[in-house]
Formats: sequence, C-alpha cells, structure tokens
Amino acid sequence: MKKLIYMLLLLLTLLIPTQIFAVEVNSPNAILIDASSGRILYEKNAYESAYPASTTKILTAILTLEHCKLDETAKASYKAIMSVPSGGSTANIQVDEELSIEDLLKALLICSGNDAANVLAEYIGGSMESFATMLNTRAKELGAKNTNFVNANGLHDENHYTCAYDLAIFAKYAMDNFPEFRELVSTIRFRLPATDKYKSDDRYFLNSNQLIIPNQGTGAKNYYYQYATGIKTGFTTPAKNCLVASAEKDGISLICVVLGATQDDNGVSYRYTDSKALFEYGFEELVSGKVLAAGTTVETIEVKDAPKNENALELVAEEDLVVSISREDTENQFESTIHLNEDIKAPISKGEVLGTITYHIYDKDYTVNLIANSNVEKKADVIIGLVRGIGKTIIVVLILAAVLMAVRSYNKAKRRRSNAYRTFRYNNRFR
Repeated sequence: MKKLIYMLLLLLTLLIPTQIFAVEVNSPNAILIDASSGRILYEKNAYESAYPASTTKILTAILTLEHCKLDETAKASYKAIMSVPSGGSTANIQVDEELSIEDLLKALLICSGNDAANVLAEYIGGSMESFATMLNTRAKELGAKNTNFVNANGLHDENHYTCAYDLAIFAKYAMDNFPEFRELVSTIRFRLPATDKYKSDDRYFLNSNQLIIPNQGTGAKNYYYQYATGIKTGFTTPAKNCLVASAEKDGISLICVVLGATQDDNGVSYRYTDSKALFEYGFEELVSGKVLAAGTTVETIEVKDAPKNENALELVAEEDLVVSISREDTENQFESTIHLNEDIKAPISKGEVLGTITYHIYDKDYTVNLIANSNVEKKADVIIGLVRGIGKTIIVVLILAAVLMAVRSYNKAKRRRSNAYRTFRYNNRFR
C-alpha cells in the first residue's frame, strides 16, 4: 500500500507543472525587458496596479520633450510652487522665477523636483489638471495597460496609479526617442543657475538613483552598478521605494522596473538589490547576435533586359542586423521573408535597393534592405555600346588606312621627283 501511495505521489509530481525562478525578486511588482526589442524577460505582477511615486515623471518628461524646445523658458506660478506639500522633494524654485525647459527637465529627472513637474505641467497643459489628461491620453497611445495619472509629479493620490509594465514601455520609448532624456537620466549631479528671483548659485543637487553613483555607500549599501545608465527613482509612504532603471553591457540594453520595494532587516534597499539581480539575470540570458552581416549574399536573381550570361545579379544585405537573442538560441534559426521590387530590369546600378529581407524574432519584425552587388547594363545599351565600339574601331582603321595611303603616295611622289632629278642631271652631262 505504501508503495502504491509513493508511486501515485511521484506521478502527481511529474504531471503538475512547476515553475523554477532563475532570479529572486523581493519586491511585489517587477519587470525586466530587453530594451532593444521590448521582449519581456521576467515579470512579477507586472500588470497589477501600483503607486508609481516620482517614476511618474518619466511620462512628464516625454510630454515635455514632445511639446517644448530646450531653450524655451517657463515661469513658476504661485500654485505650482505652493501646492507641493511639506516634505516633498523640490528644486527650490521660486514663485515667478523663469527657468529654461532644459533646467526644469534637469530638476525634474535628476533631483525629482515636484515643483519643476508642476511648472512644466502648467506651461504645457495650461493647468496641472489639463496636463494630467494629456498624460493619460499619451499613456494609452504608448500602449499602457493600467495607468491613470492625476498629477505630473507622482505625489500620492488613490486615483494615481500605474503598473510595472506600463512604466517599462514609457522608459523604453523615452530612451529610444530622446537623446536628451538618455543624457539627463545618467547625469550624476547638476546646479540650477542663479536668476533674478534667486541670486545664489547654491542650488546643487545629486541624482537620487544610487545605481549610477560610485562610492555613495559602504558594504551592502553601496548600490553602485557599473553597467547602470539611469533612469528614475520614486518614493512615497504608500508607494514605498520605486525604481525604473536601465543598464548596458556587451551590446545588450535592459530596462527593469521595481515597485513597492521595502528593505531587509539591515536596512538594505530591495529596489537596488532587486534591480541588480534582474540585470545580472538579463545579461546572463541574452547575447548580442549578428543575425545578418552587411554584404552577405541573400538572393541571386535574373534581371530582365540584360544580356545573356550577364543577367545574374547578387542581392546583398545593406547593413548588419544585430539583435539581442537568448543565449541558447542561434542566429540562423529565425524565419525570414524576402520581398523583391516588382519588375526588376536593367539597367541597374550597384547599391540600388531592390527589395528587403524581414526576420521575425520573438514576435518582432526586423527589416534590412537588399541592394544590387554590381551594375547591370540594359541589353540595347550593350548592343549600342558594341556598335559604337565597332564604329569607333572602323573609324580608327580608316584613318590609319588614309594615313598609310597618304604616306605611300608621298613616298611615291618623292621617289618620282628624285628619279626625274637624277635623269635630268644625267642628260645634262652630254649637252
């Protein structure tokens, strides 16, 4: 009987699927994506509602960069400054102070100034409430699944929420489309300039993201990560510790989101240790694979209107296709589709785009142009060229023949004159 029970338990163990987690994440909500493709590498409650705190400012920065030039200036209203509650992070912006959009973005992303967020919201949306509507509209356009923002800064409100997945796609979009964003979120420190409303230049701020700051802590609290490149921290009491982070190594770019993080018994923050663990997992999982090399012959075609024996044309890849792929996968296992231009015929110039090849890799398509590897002349042009060549040859032969005939005639005439002269001298001897 015992043996039968043991066999039944063993059978159930084999039939019930088990999930083995390759990385341990303590935070309640997290996600890791391949920043180049958007492919999800790890997720934990990634679509569940969570408070984002100041990671909200990623979307605020997107709207700012989409609607403003960096050298524009905005004036801080009384409401924008005074509506930040006591204890909220600020850049010490003064009422009626005018600052450039660039400086406001620095204050927004580097020191997480809630006052800077409010100034930008009023400048772009006309009011902070209108700007919140703009944020929600843009979030949906970017593919958000579970986001509702009521302010530009992330200060707590029960109706202000998002999820790890949405923050990841916001961060990917910002990093992909705005070099200014990439630069700002990787900046360690900055200083706001003096203005007529604030005479001193002592507004000096350090980035709140300790992943990018060397020698900031000691032991387990030294959170510096050599491959980190940004992006944004957040904290409120209800949201706990939040972090949207990016890292790059060996051609691999990753973005992770950690929400609702706490700390261990020794005060070590899980938002940093979880992010590091996710990055290490991602870098172990992915490699940068060259799926297609520039100049590789993809297809050989016959070209219409080209001379026989000269109508074969190689189509080659115009550029490299490098994609992040799982380490166990190989570059040549992915399906590809070739699309050629209609009615390809001579004449064709080397380098001319004649089609594309598209690879379907992890539910995303990557397309590379196919170009001609050599010139192909038109058949008629070849015949005309041959005729012209023959014609030129005939002309040259005729000219040479004429020259030869002229030389021969000249030499004959010369000999006749010479013979006549000799005859004349001979005859004169007897006169």
